[in-house]
Amino acid sequence: MRNMLSRVLTTLTPMMIGVLASVAVAKTLAPEKPFAERLSDAETVFVGVVTNKVLDGDWARADLLVETPLFNAEQGAKVAVIWRTAVGGQPLYDAASGSKAIAVLKDKHEGRYWLRADRFENIAKLDEAKRALKSRDASVDRANNKKPADTVTEIKQIPITPPTGQGKSSAAGNTQFDATDRLAILNLINTYAHTSNNHEIEKWFELFVHDPVFARGKPGTTLEEKSGEEFRSYWRKSNAAAKAKGLSRLHLISNVTFLNQTPRSAYVSVVGLLADEDINAKASMPAILNYEGWLVKHKGVWLISRWHDLAAAK
Repeated sequence: MRNMLSRVLTTLTPMMIGVLASVAVAKTLAPEKPFAERLSDAETVFVGVVTNKVLDGDWARADLLVETPLFNAEQGAKVAVIWRTAVGGQPLYDAASGSKAIAVLKDKHEGRYWLRADRFENIAKLDEAKRALKSRDASVDRANNKKPADTVTEIKQIPITPPTGQGKSSAAGNTQFDATDRLAILNLINTYAHTSNNHEIEKWFELFVHDPVFARGKPGTTLEEKSGEEFRSYWRKSNAAAKAKGLSRLHLISNVTFLNQTPRSAYVSVVGLLADEDINAKASMPAILNYEGWLVKHKGVWLISRWHDLAAAK
């Protein structure tokens, strides 16, 4: 009897393990909804490519590079995702590096969107996805439109004069601000100096909104303003002329003061030194630079909407 029981247990044990593993796998997968319903519920939809994939045991983390925005996505952005490759040794789901599909993302885990078979659909469904998303709002058109038309509205809401209120929100020691936004703004200002120093004029333009205002002049006087294509044309010519003469500008940013910061806009004062260096590495006597900047946050990226270059004597 004991031998018979042993043989029965030996036969049943692998079956039981298989059943338990199947149950575990099933619990990790939500029932698949129709494609159209998933599209209507998604927070973001785009054609994405798996990049920066990292395996950690049964888990995988990666970034999806947005190749074609379909809803609430920006071309070229990277969206962090996570998925479970196996449960109890049983394969569950995997996406190969470089694979491309339609990301239909909603739920998150550890700050990353969950990725699985029903969240990374076959590219053959692209036309179906586009048709289904037309019933949502006009975000599809905005996501595919490189010109940030809604930025203009944001710019008009930014005051040209500094805030005068002495309320807690504008106090110098106020802690009620987003530290990530502040670091991004500081990096924006430093990149302004870096690209200018290195004659990277097109990269410099990328730091501005589509239709910025750039004003120059002495404090207390009427400033000369340029915007749009006039702004870009002027600085392209100025940059080309300086580069042809072998001249470079060296920025030394010392003080960046946040006079106001909200989740969507900021007003900053930037002070430092500015020196010209010729082809023989001879630098001129530094001048004091004095900037004022009005910034906006557009689709998660801080940009310059208005910039005042207030001239100062050497």
